[in-house]
Amino acid sequence: MSDYDPAAWTMSSNDSLFISLAEPTRALTFNPEFTYPIFGEAEQIFGYKDLRINLAFDCESLKPFIGVKFSSKVSEDVKKLDEELLKFLPKDDVLVQDEIKWLDSIEQEKFEKPGVVVGTYPGTTEEDEDFVYEIRKFKPSEGGNGLSLHKRMQIFVLLFIEAGSYIEADDPIWDVYVVYKTPKNGGKSSFKTNSN
Repeated sequence: MSDYDPAAWTMSSNDSLFISLAEPTRALTFNPEFTYPIFGEAEQIFGYKDLRINLAFDCESLKPFIGVKFSSKVSEDVKKLDEELLKFLPKDDVLVQDEIKWLDSIEQEKFEKPGVVVGTYPGTTEEDEDFVYEIRKFKPSEGGNGLSLHKRMQIFVLLFIEAGSYIEADDPIWDVYVVYKTPKNGGKSSFKTNSN
């Protein structure tokens, strides 16, 4: 094993993780800003070649899916990357490696948008003129779909806010605002979020 090169088995965790928001007809895919809360300060993953970690979310319910692909791994003792991500997601909600089961589970869940509508605004571009943006407010502390949505989305804090941390979901002080892009003629929504 004199030609063994550790660098060949090391990849950036920021470049290896692909986040997708899946809509009915397409998906928006992007990389995170930070992965050190999950994969360590160096933001590197050792032991894989041609690594791609897919972390996908349904656009309405944010039900998560993890898929890990690689061409080879240095040994069976390397970190199981899906297990690393599961530490930061609601384990009972996540489907791993079986995309068909994930899609079926989204349909079976029949997720209802949480909270109350506190405002709307129309789409303003040609691309979104057939949509209305619906601002909804909910308290995670009240449970139900609001709490489920909160648990599913909180990983975004770690991936996009430096030194970010989770809020206490059972503290009634927190209001969460989400924006759903909803077709004017009904149908499945898209998703945006903000909290204060």
